[in-house]
Amino acid sequence: MPKVPWGYSPSSAVLDRFLKGRKPGSSILPALPAELIQQIAACLPVYALRNLRLTSKEIEAKTLWYFAKAYFRSMQFMHSRYALEALVAVSESRMGQYVQTLAFGPASNDQGSVVFCQGKPLPARRRTELEDNMWSYAESNRYMRLSGQDANMIDTALKNLRGVTVLKFLEDCNCSQNHISFGGRYLDEKVGGGRARFQKTTLDVNQSMARVFSIVLHAAQDAKLGIDDIDASITYMYVYRETSPSLPIGPFQQSPLTVLHFRNETAYLESTLSGYSQCPLVFPTPCTTPLSMVPGFSNLKGLRLCVGYHSYFWSGPHSNRFLKGLKLFLNSAPNLEVLGLVFSTIAGGGGSIWSLLSALSSSGALHGLDSFELEGLWINSNQLFSVLRPLQGTLKGLELLNIKLTDNKWVGLLIWLRDNMRQLREIDIDNPDVRTELPRWVCYAGSDMKGFLDDKIDKWSGVEMFSDEDSYDSGSD
Repeated sequence: MPKVPWGYSPSSAVLDRFLKGRKPGSSILPALPAELIQQIAACLPVYALRNLRLTSKEIEAKTLWYFAKAYFRSMQFMHSRYALEALVAVSESRMGQYVQTLAFGPASNDQGSVVFCQGKPLPARRRTELEDNMWSYAESNRYMRLSGQDANMIDTALKNLRGVTVLKFLEDCNCSQNHISFGGRYLDEKVGGGRARFQKTTLDVNQSMARVFSIVLHAAQDAKLGIDDIDASITYMYVYRETSPSLPIGPFQQSPLTVLHFRNETAYLESTLSGYSQCPLVFPTPCTTPLSMVPGFSNLKGLRLCVGYHSYFWSGPHSNRFLKGLKLFLNSAPNLEVLGLVFSTIAGGGGSIWSLLSALSSSGALHGLDSFELEGLWINSNQLFSVLRPLQGTLKGLELLNIKLTDNKWVGLLIWLRDNMRQLREIDIDNPDVRTELPRWVCYAGSDMKGFLDDKIDKWSGVEMFSDEDSYDSGSD
């Protein structure tokens, strides 16, 4: 594999001399306004745009803004050696200054056996060649993770990428879209030749996205980056196994940040492929030296986390460490406005997850929070009220997505919100169980929250089933 991927490497010595030795353009194209040249650039594929930029210094300068915005402002890299070497190359190039959103993932699920796609059988020699390529790829990645080389590359890159303000962590989509991050196309077309792939297996600790999350956040703190948003959440898809495993029930937003999780009639089916179930999230320890009086994440406005480590859901040291680490991290982010917690495994076992949430909300760590988002949680209404009660004086936004109220008191929830959450201006509540006598979706944004809730409570009290036609209100005055 090349040490630096083609298309992302800094200029070679020959190309550098060529670029500096170009004469001013003499045709009509370099004289056109920058806006018009950028419109032309937007219609070209990347290889044609690259050739256009080489023609003259004027065109290169006039297309720089579009080129940087289209290909470098937001970048995504798999957790593989090939992709992380490209990340370091980008950070050391002149285009690194334009990177603002940096995404890591999905994890390189490369420790399974090699399986070949259906179709025309490959010759034995070609099959052996592909298997050898994929074995070498997997072993290179495994050694990189075991030796900590991935942490060193991420640390080096973030020290150079001074403009990064948004960090994202991408879970495995478990579908055919394996080219969403840099490194995916290389794995599919070069390593596997488009005919072979790794069989999905349970990720080990070194492959987990929880480990990548911890490495990146520690590196961002060491680099003193002005991070204002961290998104390590996932999105659910629901199906009923008794009817059709391929038919989604409920909202499913397929995006580069989507991971599939499935539920049956009574419980979530735990995903062994989840990158957050192998090890706990480790948050950076706030710096306390005299030279670092400003908190390390003082610019942070939004934080969304996937809570998927199995030991979090039972009382014990792991749950306590997670709570303590999260509270310390939140203290280093005094300007936090939005906190989202997504639970990627069954959270209804025992009361420990409710106890964790209740302890978090009552600790004062969420003081001043504008919006609170919970997803994938199994809880009864009284437990949910105890979590929200300490926030009722300040909370302005509330999202309860794919929440299973075990006592089915959804109308009681609306009544409690009306009577206690007087500062609410926006709510988004989704009940995934469409067979209950409960509202399917309650969504509102506006200044008359009490009137909206009164109307819904009056309509739904005593009604057995509800249609989706009356489940949404835009809140326009």
